[in-house]
Order: sequence, then C-alpha cells, then structure tokens
Amino acid sequence: MNENILDLLEGFVPEITEDDSIDFSQPIKCGALVVIKEGGRNRGEKKDSGEKYDFLYLKMQIAEVIDGEEKSIGRFINKNYALIDKIWKDGKVGKAVDNVKKLLRDLHTMGYDFNVPQTIEEEDFYEALTVHLGGLVDKTAYMRCYHFADKDDPEKRVQVKNIVNELKKRSEVKKDNSNVPF
Repeated sequence: MNENILDLLEGFVPEITEDDSIDFSQPIKCGALVVIKEGGRNRGEKKDSGEKYDFLYLKMQIAEVIDGEEKSIGRFINKNYALIDKIWKDGKVGKAVDNVKKLLRDLHTMGYDFNVPQTIEEEDFYEALTVHLGGLVDKTAYMRCYHFADKDDPEKRVQVKNIVNELKKRSEVKKDNSNVPF
C-alpha cells in the first residue's frame, strides 16, 4: 500500500469523461411520487428589467416513478404560484387570486390543507401560507408531468406539472368506451 504514486501513474493517459447523465434541458414525462424539499415565498426585483416578482413555491424531487421515464428519478420540479397579476404574450391576464386558489387546491389534493382564517390581513395570510409551505418539507405527493409543443415554436416544449391525489399506471387504467355515442 505504500507504493509511490508516481510509479502507480506510470503509463496513465487521462481520458475525457463524457456526460451520460440526464439531459436536464429535456422536459419530464412521468407519473411520480415526489418529496417536498422546500416551500416558501420569493419576492424581489429582476436585476435586468427591474420587474417585480412575488410568488409562493414548492420545490419537489422525484423519489419514485410510477409510470413513465425511470431516468426522471432524482430530478427536481418547481411549482410556482405568482402573487402578482401578469399580462402574458397572448394578451391573457394571469390573476394572482387564481394562482392562490390553484395552490390551495393542490394542498388539498395532497392532503395538506391550509385552513384560511376568516379575519386576517392579506400580508398575514401570505405569511401564514408561507410558514405552512415550509412545514411540508419531507412530505410526499403524487405528480403527473408531461409536455406539449409550443404553438408559436413547435421545437420548444411546454412542461406541465399537475399534483394529483392518486396515481395509476396508464397501462392499468381501463378505458370504457361503452358510452361513447359514435
């Protein structure tokens, strides 16, 4: 064991290590059990544009793939819920209240309800919700991830991440076409 390192390295020629890991630029496509790693609120101002941002978030990691691409295990998924109204490129308005409703539905779906106090100031509500999200660390949930082509740029993929209450393998879901009228 006390051999000279230079003797051990004699004749060694280093090789380039190729990255054969997951291509993180590719969208996730699976149904999975996720573990909540972080939850909270981010707010501030973008350095490049000065535009303000304020959102609640859940950061989750895929722990087990139920249906889909096994290579997704270990990848992180962020769900953001904007608290500022925004006008999108297509002219649609994203309302903060709709995002808060979506977050409350997602929490209910996961079984981690947030009971909205009847008499509370708006900022206190957001603070209480932020604390609730932070308390979800290491809890689990089910999520279905898929993607589709952007209508303006077919090469670009739009990632969709839905929290669901139960996840079944698509192959186990029986399709009943008996009531189809055509």
